[in-house]
Amino acid sequence: MAVKFNIKDTFNKKLPADSILENSRRQVEEARFSYVRAKTPNNLSLLRTLPKMLAHVGLLEEDGKTKNFLHVLSGAVVLPNPYAMCYAGHQFGNWVGQLG
Repeated sequence: MAVKFNIKDTFNKKLPADSILENSRRQVEEARFSYVRAKTPNNLSLLRTLPKMLAHVGLLEEDGKTKNFLHVLSGAVVLPNPYAMCYAGHQFGNWVGQLG
């Protein structure tokens, strides 16, 4: 049985997306997030889950012990429309519109 995440991702429906769909390192001016192609990891293992965090996203403690949980959180299984958040701030005394 697949784990059903309770993700409220309304920001990606209300804020502007990056119009360039290729994954490249560059400055993004107007967008607030970029769609990404996740890379599949190797040799997966789960070290620990936090019951409070599982509950926060609508999961049971048992859900955090499933292979599906491990695969989704690691990126081995990609949920629809994966995206990367942009973050910005002051760095070395200057405003930087995109730090990562």
